[in-house]
Formats: sequence, structure tokens, C-alpha cells
Amino acid sequence: MRTEKELKNLSKAEQVELLTFYGLKEDEIKKLRYEKDRVSKILELQDKVHSKAEEVVDKVEEPVKEEIKVEPKPIRGVICKKCGAVMVLKSRGPSMKNYICSCGAKHSKSGGGR
Repeated sequence: MRTEKELKNLSKAEQVELLTFYGLKEDEIKKLRYEKDRVSKILELQDKVHSKAEEVVDKVEEPVKEEIKVEPKPIRGVICKKCGAVMVLKSRGPSMKNYICSCGAKHSKSGGGR
């Protein structure tokens, strides 16, 4: 926003350009013959635009962030008979899958037919 002093330092053409920018019609601008009238009208229009902008900013709410819930995939594996934990696939053989558990137990599971 410009101050009254800054507006008075503008030329008449620049003041008229500002009035046009703020939406005044040519006949309304011609009625503002004196600089003090043009400056006061520009200040009035600036305040009006600024207050409308503040209203819009106040109405805009911060976007709501949706929480993304990730459903855990069912674990496919072998349960250790020793400790009850799900074992991790270590290697695949031609027809056997070898699993290893954190307790050190090793198990094999056959691949099954199709």
C-alpha cells in the first residue's frame, strides 16, 4: 500500500492510471479534478481492496491433512516351532523354501504343486 506522500509525488497520469486500475470509470475520474481528491480516492480504494484481501485470507482455512492408514499385509511365512516368531525366507531351492529364525532354528517348507 502506498502512503499519501507517495501518492502526491506521482504525476497526474500515474494517479489516473491507479484510479483506472482500481476500477474507476473515465467519467468518475474526471470528477476528481484536484490532486487531493484523487489521492484520497486512491487511499480509499486501497483500503477497500486491502480489507477484502484480509477477509479472503481469514476465510481460507489450513488444508486438513488426511491420515493415511497403512494396513499391514498378512505375513506369509513359517512360524518357528521353537520360539513362535515368523521366520524370514533365506533362500529358495527348486522345490523347497528355506527359512531362518532369529533363535537360529532352520525349517524348510515345500513349494507345493500348482
